[in-house]
Amino acid sequence: MQVYLVGGAVRDELLGRKVTEHDYVVVGSTPEHMLKTGFTQVGRDFPVFLHPKTKEEYALARTERKQGQGYTGFICDFSPDITLEEDLGRRDLTINAIAKAEDGSLIDPYGGQADLNQRLIRHVSEAFSEDPLRILRVARFTARYRALGFVIADDTRKLITSMVQAGELNTLTIERVWLECEKSIKDGEFATFLALLNSFGALGYICSAIASKWSDTVFEKIEKQQHFAHQHHYDSEVSFAVLAHWLSSEEIEELAAHLKLPNQQTLALNIYHESQLRWDCTITS
Repeated sequence: MQVYLVGGAVRDELLGRKVTEHDYVVVGSTPEHMLKTGFTQVGRDFPVFLHPKTKEEYALARTERKQGQGYTGFICDFSPDITLEEDLGRRDLTINAIAKAEDGSLIDPYGGQADLNQRLIRHVSEAFSEDPLRILRVARFTARYRALGFVIADDTRKLITSMVQAGELNTLTIERVWLECEKSIKDGEFATFLALLNSFGALGYICSAIASKWSDTVFEKIEKQQHFAHQHHYDSEVSFAVLAHWLSSEEIEELAAHLKLPNQQTLALNIYHESQLRWDCTITS
């Protein structure tokens, strides 16, 4: 049994960024063996286990084969003969497909280190198109690392555009979409996240009203207020509520229903909208 550190921890370590969580992949083991050694299984569908002491996640190496529509239509194989390279090959981006062995050596079969050095966001394989959530993940990672100069590889952008045009986003559950939005808000780069989605032709899936009004002015205002909120550690509810500046009451209701927003988030949107109306009345009276 071999254990490797994978994903974001390796990526951020190579970028010199703070590593906040560790995920591991286990090669050559079985669910039975993991349970015998004190690990606790998380859920039933995927072979993911919590370490008995650190509570960090350890996943058995696996492959995924697309069988149906959407992100749930996969058949997983997590037999002990699945290799590390096969497991890394199912990941979305090359920069997320680097592993670190226990001796500190790096395993990088898909050129992730080169893309980190060149500041490129690139998909691992054509299997990227099997999960449309990856469109939002590309936007989120590119926004997060934009200060470092990261850009999307041309072939990845073309693939994303074709996925959007094919209507692949319609297969996503709204809960997954909102989770990506929340992560981008917490990164303090929500405006860039939205701008990237707009460049893909995907912003309308999040909020058609904002997409129809999108402009450089809208981007600049959202960016300014988002950075202010992030610097002052405001909750995500406050950061997201700035969108209400461009929305009517009816459009806020539609957005809340479409994204199945938490009550606190919907309340924040309405409060921002009402305060904006009062301000407009004050300066015009």
